[in-house]
Amino acid sequence: MVTAALVFAEAAYEFEHQDLHWGNILLSRNECATVQFALEGKKIYMKTFELAISIIDFTFSRINIGNNSLVDDMLLPCSRSNYIPPPTSNINVIVYNLQTSISNCYQLFLGY
Repeated sequence: MVTAALVFAEAAYEFEHQDLHWGNILLSRNECATVQFALEGKKIYMKTFELAISIIDFTFSRINIGNNSLVDDMLLPCSRSNYIPPPTSNINVIVYNLQTSISNCYQLFLGY
């Protein structure tokens, strides 16, 4: 279901989480047997196995809503009062630097 949620979010909103790991996925019990998604006008039903899944920590994420890209511009660290520079070996920093070197714009959608 996590993969499906990401597929639908990417298709609908050009969403990219960019820091997804098991620590950013929460599970809870749910009595619903199925969940409904819509992709390209088609309704899709998936079994939930009575689990509700929540994705958290959107620090490195980006999403398009209409003509607006919502993203934390990490090139402007001074705008954050509690900013602590991450180590250069941090995988998020490596990916961020790679993406900005390719497009020079972190707001650009580079989906799969």
